Amino acid sequence: MLNEEARDSTLMKVNMVGPATERTGYGIHFVNLAKALGKKIEVSVTARSQVDPMLTRDLSFMRLVDIPFDYGAPTINIWFADNLHLSTGKTRIGFPVFETDQLNEQEYHHIQNQDVLFVASEWAKSVVCSINTPINPDIFVVREGFNPAIFKPREVRESHMTIGWKRPYVQNIGKWEGRKGHPELIEALGMLADGGFEFTFLGMWHNTFQTDWQGHADHHLARAGFRQTQGGMYDKGNVKVVLASRVESHQELANIISMCDFGVYPHMGEGWGLPILETMGSGRPVVATNYSGPTEYLHESSAVLIEPSGLRPIYDPVFFQSGRLGNWAVVETNAVFQAMAKMLNMTNASRFAMGMAAHEIASHFTWDDSADRVIEVLRKL
Repeated sequence: MLNEEARDSTLMKVNMVGPATERTGYGIHFVNLAKALGKKIEVSVTARSQVDPMLTRDLSFMRLVDIPFDYGAPTINIWFADNLHLSTGKTRIGFPVFETDQLNEQEYHHIQNQDVLFVASEWAKSVVCSINTPINPDIFVVREGFNPAIFKPREVRESHMTIGWKRPYVQNIGKWEGRKGHPELIEALGMLADGGFEFTFLGMWHNTFQTDWQGHADHHLARAGFRQTQGGMYDKGNVKVVLASRVESHQELANIISMCDFGVYPHMGEGWGLPILETMGSGRPVVATNYSGPTEYLHESSAVLIEPSGLRPIYDPVFFQSGRLGNWAVVETNAVFQAMAKMLNMTNASRFAMGMAAHEIASHFTWDDSADRVIEVLRKL
């Protein structure tokens, strides 16, 4: 049943097509935006493949799966820019999330096939608007969000895994991937160890799509001078690196984020950067690259910003194999080192104040805010 807030919108309905899982960024985007919209208007959900078994226990989502598709209603298709053609309905609304500053020919044609285009940031809108050939669909910025009921300032609960760790604790969450700057981050960790810094770094880099990720991480850690002491643990000087296994629940992830003193994200390109925003929502500051999607919410009051030294052509033989156009930011290892050193040299009180500023900024980017923006746009169509 729709709540009181939604009753003014009972004549409005929307279909949503996307990946029904919370194990990927696109899935988190799709599931949480659908649930937020479902509290306000009628939403019919169509999964791109099967519904993740873990989601079948989420009654607020499964209720939407049972609502029939309405061919007379708009359809929001949340998926990659080069695969937006599987869409129907009265108004076709594509919602891609991309990390590049140019779109290739296939992406362009799929975007042209939409009646309306949603993008997650002003940066993404500028990328689409920079295409020389005119774009047919109207473009609207609909920012992604995070779940403040899960990712929020909380009492820190450490576990047996932190025995022997040294404060501060620093985290980086996100699958091993070239554009996320993991090799540069590892090299900076080695430089910090050489500089006499003391801390524990937690990397959560499990990558289902690249099963040899651990081997790549081991290689870069060895090059940076780290010695493996046991499975997933490495030491150099007073710096300890821990590569943790994937956790299955967002509540577990939120506790890990809260347990750490700050996050570090030296990305070369992000469509939105959900773990960065979740870290900020948890009341923790971040070190992050001042580029692409995260510029929508990154600010000097809540982050130590890594400024790119330029742009370079995209290269990633795993995730960007087939002729991707465009560039990513150049993130220099020394810039990562300097930014992390600045955060590590802060007092606990200064980091806490920066974390509270981060929480305040993040509070304006919830999935409910995203849903409100979608409804605002739908009323204009």
